[in-house]
Amino acid sequence: MTHFNFKKYRFIKNFYQKYLFALTLLTILLSCSRNEQKMTNETTLIGIAEVNYTPSVGLDLVGNYRGDDYASRGIHDSLYARAVVISDGNSGKAAILSVDICSLGKESVNMMREYISSQINIEPGRIMIHATHTHSGPKSDLKAPEAMDYLKKAAGAVIKAYENMKPTVIFAGRVEEYEGSYVRRLKYSDGTTRMVWENLDPEKVVEVLGTKDPEMIRLAFEQNGKEVGAMVNFGCHATNLTGSNWLYSADYPGYIAEALKKVKGNSFVPMFVNGCCGNVTQVNYKVGFISTYHECQRHGYLLGLDALSAMKEQMPVAVGEVKISTEMVP
Repeated sequence: MTHFNFKKYRFIKNFYQKYLFALTLLTILLSCSRNEQKMTNETTLIGIAEVNYTPSVGLDLVGNYRGDDYASRGIHDSLYARAVVISDGNSGKAAILSVDICSLGKESVNMMREYISSQINIEPGRIMIHATHTHSGPKSDLKAPEAMDYLKKAAGAVIKAYENMKPTVIFAGRVEEYEGSYVRRLKYSDGTTRMVWENLDPEKVVEVLGTKDPEMIRLAFEQNGKEVGAMVNFGCHATNLTGSNWLYSADYPGYIAEALKKVKGNSFVPMFVNGCCGNVTQVNYKVGFISTYHECQRHGYLLGLDALSAMKEQMPVAVGEVKISTEMVP
């Protein structure tokens, strides 16, 4: 994953955040203060870690719609699981695990939660597990070959983060990016609803059907005066490589991680959490669907620079009691 000079891209704007997830809404109750440049609470402990869980070559790719053989033929870039564990120093603990995979069903999530809880002192209901939605990753169905093994390996990121919790200062920053995502449903001149990847005539697009959220949030984690990781949230399908790729890839979230590591160092843990992206894609209908690794890299580096630019006006976050809120979405 090299070739692209992301230094050409400019640092962009500013932003905030809101998480909505399919089955579980996990909220860490934080309060921000604008009055102090830096705050720390010795009882606030955070661990952040990553695990390369890339499965064996030959397993099927999920979401890479070709209509023929789905078997992976190699590794373009490794698939990671990244986790943040937070504790208020008392009984309040919570964990968020983000996995480079297309989706995670209820059975898989429950298995991973139970496995994590059997290894460390966090209740299963306090662990949120998230899929970045790359369309170039393996199956999450527990009946799929090797799935139990690689999903447990991915779950190990939470265990690793838990074992490395330290006093941490959290900073929050925001940015808006209008060229990193596009609404994918369009009203065409013949009255039909079309999709952005259909090689449409831009002059015949009458209306964009839907909205997108241009906001990104970056939560940065500082330990002993050094930034050790960050959580980045932005909503967009991870489908740059769909239909033309035979290799494992984290898609653009992998390039966000690469861009951040190039600036912050290889030990930095760059965690990506996707936003609501059902009708949001990377394809600009005025340009067309460019399904190449280079375009995927450009997309990821653009968003990586957004995450870095959010540092400009980031604010320290005071952490009080850690609580969770869970809602089943029908």
